[in-house]
Amino acid sequence: MVVMSSTNEFERDGVKAVRENVKSGHYGEPKKQQALMWLNEQKTKRKQFRDTKDLLTLARRTARDTRLTLVVAGLMLLILIAIVARLFVEQGTP
Repeated sequence: MVVMSSTNEFERDGVKAVRENVKSGHYGEPKKQQALMWLNEQKTKRKQFRDTKDLLTLARRTARDTRLTLVVAGLMLLILIAIVARLFVEQGTP
């Protein structure tokens, strides 16, 4: 795990600034390794967040599509019942 003081510094600076500092050689070797580990952790966290967000969007879309399908099926059933009832009424009268 990354040293807590370095972690606080990295979080304060942000991913973009830490990445630029690593590229420019601003950090010494031990701190550079800590920065690379922290950047890797942040990348994993961002990926997890994005995947969770995408999954939630998919679940919402699926729920909406399911409701729409149920409404259409209900309307079709009502139309079918109306047609069958009309046929029985027409057959009942001479």
